[in-house]
Amino acid sequence: MPFSIFGTLFAMFLNMIYQNSSRFEDIPVRVGDVAKMLHVEAHTLRFWEKEFDFYLKPSRTAGFQRRYNTESIDRLKKIRHYLKEEGYSIAGAKRLLYYSLLSE
Repeated sequence: MPFSIFGTLFAMFLNMIYQNSSRFEDIPVRVGDVAKMLHVEAHTLRFWEKEFDFYLKPSRTAGFQRRYNTESIDRLKKIRHYLKEEGYSIAGAKRLLYYSLLSE
């Protein structure tokens, strides 16, 4: 993946903030920064937003730019886990997430 050292360090910094501080929970994060944090491309996040529209709804600015809060980032991490680490297909991950929403 073509990320620079700065991008990697910035992603590590964002992870540290979100994991260790409740003070920053409500700060919205741009799609590019979340992509660096999750080690995926920004277009992948946009695709997941379309595919998992029942599960993922990032907020938008007045200029229609995506902003992700802590809950959205956690949901993206779960999507990434199912697709990249567990090896589920899009349909399989949708099914798991849909049923997890029903059980909540």
